[in-house]
Amino acid sequence: MEKDVLKKIAPAMKNLNIALPLDARNDLATNPKGRKWKKRDPKELKGLVWHQELGWGSVESVAKYHTGKDSHLHKNGVERIAYTWAVRRDGQIVLCNNFDKAVWSQGYKGRKGDENAQFMSVMYEGLFHGKSVTDPSAGQPNYIQTLSGLILWHVCRNVWEWDDNDLYGHYLFGKPACPGHA
Repeated sequence: MEKDVLKKIAPAMKNLNIALPLDARNDLATNPKGRKWKKRDPKELKGLVWHQELGWGSVESVAKYHTGKDSHLHKNGVERIAYTWAVRRDGQIVLCNNFDKAVWSQGYKGRKGDENAQFMSVMYEGLFHGKSVTDPSAGQPNYIQTLSGLILWHVCRNVWEWDDNDLYGHYLFGKPACPGHA
């Protein structure tokens, strides 16, 4: 299923002269001894949640941090990066995990159900303005990132038959520093 979704994203990226989507599931840092993600049924996914990196690194540096011994997610790290997708600053869409992995990305227990099993997460590289972001270098996702995110959203919405109300900013899951707060 992952390869099919990547194939559906590629034509729009090519037409807009944006780097083609990258399947990085075998390339990003892993931690075989790290905490394992629960399984989820991809057919039961209910939407996408947009996140930000909260820094000026890369998809690769976030993967190393999440799987490393100093990760805030779990002592001695987790098995893989905590996002299903990522969008680089140049607009490239990166597949980070299999759809059946319920990665810890939403992190909010105040709603019914298992938010990590029900939603795919999309991390945007960068540090963006938010309620608790005070760094003066913070900005917004750039135009090409936003365009790529909307392409990803459009494809996923069609594949899973979601409606326009199934796209969320992470702030709706209790993280005010993440995208969508305004």
